[in-house]
Amino acid sequence: MDDVIQTYKENLKEIHRIKDEIKTMLFLEDDLECLDNFLSVCCVITSLNEGRKVEDIEELPHAMEIEMIITIGRSLASEERKDLISKLEKIKATTVEVDKTKNIFRTRFRYLQSLLGDELLFKLLVETGSLFLLTKAIPSEVMKYGINTYGSPLLSQHPLVTKASPKNQEKLLRKLCCKVTIAAKLDFCESNFEIDFSEQMERIFNNLENNTKQEGSILKVPLARKETRRGGIKARRKRSGSLPQKKRRFLKLDPNGDDES
Repeated sequence: MDDVIQTYKENLKEIHRIKDEIKTMLFLEDDLECLDNFLSVCCVITSLNEGRKVEDIEELPHAMEIEMIITIGRSLASEERKDLISKLEKIKATTVEVDKTKNIFRTRFRYLQSLLGDELLFKLLVETGSLFLLTKAIPSEVMKYGINTYGSPLLSQHPLVTKASPKNQEKLLRKLCCKVTIAAKLDFCESNFEIDFSEQMERIFNNLENNTKQEGSILKVPLARKETRRGGIKARRKRSGSLPQKKRRFLKLDPNGDDES
């Protein structure tokens, strides 16, 4: 399975490389996110090949990017346009392989998929590059995944973590990292336990948020604080009016009867 993950990473890099070449060819600075969508790529190829505008472009994601690529692509010389279409065909073929691999991940990593959802699962596999390494990781190591790539822990992108109040986000993130280590081990062993990690995280989220609301309730906050007097034992006795009698001073006499004081 680690070989499948590595192939998936290589295919993503290949798509990214070809996208950069297309951006350079068309003198564009946009990310061209439309080329991450299979239907959008097919739409651009069809328009460039047939020289006509495909209907319902507006319904596709990133429709403006699609129209921009088509418009600039048509203005290219014949050889350059063929080169552009060839690059788009490579993206199309590689995207098919990527989608097949994603379906494998959904089935093979069912515990992690239940816990993280599709997109976060795919990103985590790219970061780790190995399910075996993920099973050996401790929660504090899992929390570090994605910091170099995204500037913050990857798992902080989880919908429940982003939805949690600021006070509970770190607590929920730690809980999530613990769950990930457990889910990874179950997926590695191909276990068949009926465990709904998504439901467990929902329950943890609700408990944390409810506790926060109760702590902030006006009924839990005292309206006034009892005045506390401070002082030593003499001050307390003086306030209570129970000062002890002054101790008598006993003189120590020497054997000759003289007072040594």
